[in-house]
This record gives sequence, structure tokens and C-alpha cells, in this order.
Amino acid sequence: MSPVHAQEEPRGHTVNFQINEQINAENDMLKLSLQSVQEAGNSQEVIQQINAQMSKALQALEALGLNKTQLKMNSGNYQIHPIYNKQNQISHWRGQQSLEIQVHDLALVSKVLAAAQQHLIYQSMQFALSDERRKTLSQQLLVNALKRYQEQAERIAQQLGASRYELLQTNINSARALPVTRMAYAAPAAMEMVDAAVVSGSSDVQISVQGTLFIPW
Repeated sequence: MSPVHAQEEPRGHTVNFQINEQINAENDMLKLSLQSVQEAGNSQEVIQQINAQMSKALQALEALGLNKTQLKMNSGNYQIHPIYNKQNQISHWRGQQSLEIQVHDLALVSKVLAAAQQHLIYQSMQFALSDERRKTLSQQLLVNALKRYQEQAERIAQQLGASRYELLQTNINSARALPVTRMAYAAPAAMEMVDAAVVSGSSDVQISVQGTLFIPW
């Protein structure tokens, strides 16, 4: 009976390396956050008041005649809670609901904000890259990163005097940096700032490719 031999592990050298690609792009979208804050004697009345204000704000925004490629809106959840007096009894109720707006045409920012502020309280604004723009840039970065990744693998093998090599593992990671420009002002200041000239700032889109190179002996 022939003896059983354990399978030998391949002999060689492994090298871990990484390629990073980054691009800085001008922001093409503005995120606005506004809210309705109401108080009343009972929670149901608070909800009715919030609904009325939200309805008016949405009508004012829809009256601008913008399509979904220019303007997107999404309302948040209700937050309603009782307010207590010194005797620890409920004196009234307070509630709020937010409206998140994405403006994809920055030339329309002042019009959108003016329409919304007729009925809602301004909270904050933040410039960013739209999902479509970020995906396009990410694809460009991926092509460049993979090309450099393959070139780097060949370069490492050559520098180590190897005539051949294998890529054992490849990991691709992408990360989006926060926008450079972020603003949060009181409502009047927001309008003055928009009417003047707003610098949209820029965002970094990053991608890294990590790999393990095997050079057999």
C-alpha cells in the first residue's frame, strides 16, 4: 500500500499592495432642510397644523413648475411630545416635521428657498455631488485604478526578479468624502446668502484597490 503524502503548499513569496485614486469635483446639488414646528392643546391639533403647513409648502414648491430632475422632495416623520408645566402636568403639545429638498439646478436655489420659507422654517443647507455624478466619477476612477493596479503588480514582480506572478486576491473599496462647503444659518441670513453668491464647493470621490501578489520560487 502506497503511503499517503500531504499536499505541499505552493512555495513562493506574497506581497500586499494598494492603489489609491481620487478626484475632486465641483458639487452639483444642494440639500435643503426645512421644518414645520407647531404647538397646540392636543396632539391631534398639532398634527393638523403641521399637515396644513406642509401642504402649503408643497403647493408653493410645485407651483414653480420644476421637474424631478431639477427638484426632489421628501418629508420626514412626525415628532410630537407633551410640554409639562411646573406642576408636572401637560400644558400643551409640540410637534415638528421636516422637509428634505434636493435642488439639482443650482441656479434655482433662491427661488426654491423663497417658496419653501413662506411656510416652513429654514434649518440647514449642504452642497454635495448628485448620485448620478458620483457614480459616473466612480466608474472613471475604477478604470484608472484597475489599470494602475495591474501595472503595479507587474512592476513589483519585475523589481523582485520574477518572470511570472499570480494575483491571489483583489479588494475594491470606495469612499465618498463629505462636501467641503456646509452652511447652517437662520432663515433671514440664508436668504441674504443665497441672493448674493453662493460658492458650491467641491467633494472628493475616492477609490482604493488592494491586492495580494504571489511570486512562486
